Amino acid sequence: MQQANLRRRAALLVVSLGLGWVAACSEGGDAKPADAGTGGSGGAPDAPGGEGGAAPEQTCPTVLGASEVEKTATGCVDGSCFGCAYPVDAMPFIQGAYAVTDDLGSIATIATQPGKVCMNGTSVGWSVLVLQLGGFMGQPGPPSGQEIPFDAAALSVTEVELTIDSPPQSGVVPGVSGPVRKSDCLCSEVMVFDFPSGAVTPGSEPSETVVAPLTDLEKDGYAFSPSAWLGLELRLGAEQSYDFCVGDIEMRDDTGAEVSPPTP
Repeated sequence: MQQANLRRRAALLVVSLGLGWVAACSEGGDAKPADAGTGGSGGAPDAPGGEGGAAPEQTCPTVLGASEVEKTATGCVDGSCFGCAYPVDAMPFIQGAYAVTDDLGSIATIATQPGKVCMNGTSVGWSVLVLQLGGFMGQPGPPSGQEIPFDAAALSVTEVELTIDSPPQSGVVPGVSGPVRKSDCLCSEVMVFDFPSGAVTPGSEPSETVVAPLTDLEKDGYAFSPSAWLGLELRLGAEQSYDFCVGDIEMRDDTGAEVSPPTP
């Protein structure tokens, strides 16, 4: 059910926050806290006759180029609850951060500090922290804006490294998202490709650094395309209480050298 909800959530980014690129085929420090979204109460979305709860609307800050009206979080849609996107500081390539949760009562709050994004709350079924990489073409945001994926291949980026602080007991699964072409319906779908390292769990050190080679990520017979990278995702399962951070994100080329954003 969790994987189905994640696919459904990725497909609904277009509708709810205007952060999706293509439609799916089927239907610690001085942190600055910001409510990122609260899942409403309700039955499981896959249960017969069940209806997801609806979180109250919240006006979001202007970030990712969208207007105040376009950046109003609309609560829960088809089992997924969307939070506002917030700006980040001192995180090259990252355009903003937001949370997505199930509609079973999960709560996620985002806090930012230079070089890091943190998320804390309670995850009833699943919760995801999304770090947005793409920009917008033309009129930003929905309905006329179209997201432009981050083209890592054009900058010779072949791997990404990040550090997770204080992962919860059940772990945090890092991954990258991007569109794949579906042959059965002649359309595209956003898919999340997990890091080969799998879930990052608490260890002897308070932080864990993981690396993912972008050219080797596959899922269900599809390969991730570094030229159409939408974002980094950090996924949690059921967790009574969590409070973790992600930072030290570095893009590297095939020599291991760090790649910096191009000068405007």
